[in-house]
Amino acid sequence: MRRIALVAGALTLVAPAAVSTDASEQPPGLVATTPERYWDSRTLFTGDKNPPGGKIGVTTDEIAFDALGIDPVDPIPDDAEALFVNVTAVEAEAPGFVSVVTGANERLDLEFVPDTSNLNVDTPGQTIANSAIIPVGNVDYGEEFGEIPTVIVHSSMDTHILVDVLGYVPAGADYTSIPLERVLDTRAAGGAGAEERFDVDVIGSVGPAGATLAIVNLTLVGSASGGFVTAWPAGDDKPGTSNLNVDGVGQTRAGLAIVPIGAGGRITVESSTAGDLLVDVLGYFGVQSGFNGLEPADRVLDTRPLGRVGADSTERVAVTAGSAVPDTADFVLVNVTAVGASAPGFVSVWPGGGDQPDASNLNYPGGGTIANTVLVPLGDDGSLDVYTSAEIDLLVDVIGWL
Repeated sequence: MRRIALVAGALTLVAPAAVSTDASEQPPGLVATTPERYWDSRTLFTGDKNPPGGKIGVTTDEIAFDALGIDPVDPIPDDAEALFVNVTAVEAEAPGFVSVVTGANERLDLEFVPDTSNLNVDTPGQTIANSAIIPVGNVDYGEEFGEIPTVIVHSSMDTHILVDVLGYVPAGADYTSIPLERVLDTRAAGGAGAEERFDVDVIGSVGPAGATLAIVNLTLVGSASGGFVTAWPAGDDKPGTSNLNVDGVGQTRAGLAIVPIGAGGRITVESSTAGDLLVDVLGYFGVQSGFNGLEPADRVLDTRPLGRVGADSTERVAVTAGSAVPDTADFVLVNVTAVGASAPGFVSVWPGGGDQPDASNLNYPGGGTIANTVLVPLGDDGSLDVYTSAEIDLLVDVIGWL
């Protein structure tokens, strides 16, 4: 069964305040919006799970507002180049994967199977999420709707799918997307040992001149134990933070990272546990993007020394006070990690002092450790609010800011 969701932003709008209206200025590389749930298969239409090979088309066009009852607080401009999304597989019925790809008519066909993934499911019943920055592409929805900018979500197994839109790349930004390119795959070479480092060329023949940050998807396959993966600019010291986490044997996990490009056009990748490492490049930001990557990442919250965060509670996190992020920052890219949850649950992140959105950024299992990347506006006082549904330890690392 092919499933098309016409999920909307707006055709005419006033751009968010962070986007300059002066045409002579370069727009920021990323614009964070209020997190908004654009698709939830549990509540839309029949409430059925997305079937194996099923496709969901997520679009920013206003045509589906009435059909799906969506009225975004911060609509996405119709000329946005790419969407920053958080995609969640909920209660998957079998191991498998979910991929998010640029819209194209042929990619809606049931026979089309992406050759890369954005998130992976290890066990039946699992709920897991990952973020992605995906360029939009036109899909022809017929005479009634015409061509609409779309990204497509594919699942290889029966699973509910949630799609939360967290932001976008505006038209004219210093951003380059490429067809996803795998630049590291250790499976053919016998895997990656614990703490084995790989200097990975992320520029190669496809990277643009002047690229300063690489947008990559990191995947650890078949972990030998619990552990974590870290990526950083080649030639720099290893930071004391992680980009993705696994909490057991045989797991496969993926995580989005935006990494400053180091010496020789390379980044360094290391896993604390043995397994197979994959690195896929999605795109690049240049110096004019306005994106300021922090190296190392700045840890602004770690509840472990102070005591766990209770279930159904919200932590106010001061980002600009006492960190490397200036008061002038509008948005931050953060890595949020849940450690040792008392029960399965989720984390939501939003601007400090704002209303809690109906969207999640991270889903965790009971007792596990898992992380995800979040793009979020800062509150008026430079803070974030972080909610957890179950008792956990929380870590928040700032990766960069705009």
